[in-house]
Amino acid sequence: MNTTILLSLFITSLCGLNIYLFTVKCNYQKSYFKVKEEYSPVEEQNKKLSKVASKYKTMQIEYEEKRAKSKKNDLYCSFYQLGIGTVDESVFVSKHEGKSVEYLEPLLKDVRKEIKELVRLKKACICNTQWAVDGSKAKGNKATNRQIKLRLRCFDNSCKSALALVDWNNIERLKVRIKMAFDLVNQTASLYDVHLMPTYMNVRIRELEIKYELDREKANAKEQLREERLLQREAEREEKRIKDGAEKAIKKREFQEKLVARELEKIKSLKGEKLAELERTLAKHRKELELLQQVEQRAVSMAQQTRAGFVYIISNNKSFDQDMCKIGMTRRVDPNDRVRELGDASVPELFDVHGFVYTDDAPKLEKELHERYAEKRVNLVNKRKEFFFVPPEEVIKSIEQQGFKVSNDL
Repeated sequence: MNTTILLSLFITSLCGLNIYLFTVKCNYQKSYFKVKEEYSPVEEQNKKLSKVASKYKTMQIEYEEKRAKSKKNDLYCSFYQLGIGTVDESVFVSKHEGKSVEYLEPLLKDVRKEIKELVRLKKACICNTQWAVDGSKAKGNKATNRQIKLRLRCFDNSCKSALALVDWNNIERLKVRIKMAFDLVNQTASLYDVHLMPTYMNVRIRELEIKYELDREKANAKEQLREERLLQREAEREEKRIKDGAEKAIKKREFQEKLVARELEKIKSLKGEKLAELERTLAKHRKELELLQQVEQRAVSMAQQTRAGFVYIISNNKSFDQDMCKIGMTRRVDPNDRVRELGDASVPELFDVHGFVYTDDAPKLEKELHERYAEKRVNLVNKRKEFFFVPPEEVIKSIEQQGFKVSNDL
């Protein structure tokens, strides 16, 4: 009986527990569905966000691919933009620096002869496959030769275009253009197994380099001839100025001699204070006469010697760098005329004179100074621009060490 009672109690407890668990489960499910209902819009937005993120990632990949392609196209286009103001990233190094036109012209002819020989011997463009058209090898050879001629013509047109455009600021890009044309022609010829040979491309590039060097030397020779003519005309004008200066110096000296002679005549008839005053005036005029005689002697010497003249060292701190000077030469009787001429319109302020050096061979001294400070030239291209990054005092010290007398003014 006790067992029956205990079993009844156990069953009752178990039923109560089941009812409790069922109640908890119902409450949990109710809460779950309530929460799910509340957050269902969030889940929908998360799904949309996931789709957008996936699409964005795909777009990023596409963007990077297109951006890389755009950069490649920009680089490709840059080799065809050769207008004014564009310059190669790398500097062309000449293989025939200092060679004359007479040396380069035969060299260019030899290269062009080599180009023709490569084409004639069928070594410029080759086909590695023996084709047959309709079972005929003759027709196949004809089709192959047509393909070879077509590809040579395309590549040669690119080379001719480069030859017509080549200059100091674009030669490296034009060489790249030739290589790009070479690769492009070979890529389109893979179907027929027709290919341009690297040897032919290298010879074409060599032709471009020599053509540029030859054009540059011809331009330099032409510019040098023009400068020589300018110097000749300047020398002729300078020669006329020197002769006129010599005649003027002689007239001034003769006038001063007459003045001194008249004063000497007056001395004979004067006494006392007037005599003393006239003697002082006479001494002054004699000193002026000595200076005029020196000027006359120098002017006559310069007229007789075609290389006699002045080397001047001048600067202009307000217009240029403080440690910059101009080292030039003039054959004018008064070198200050040349200094004033340089400062009239070319610069805002007049030049300061640091020294004049008179010598029987002014061009030689000027050339020696220019060579000594060649690496300090302001303009390394135009040698007629005689400005140097050198303090004037250093130049004067160098001249005095050679035994020349430097005067600040004349």
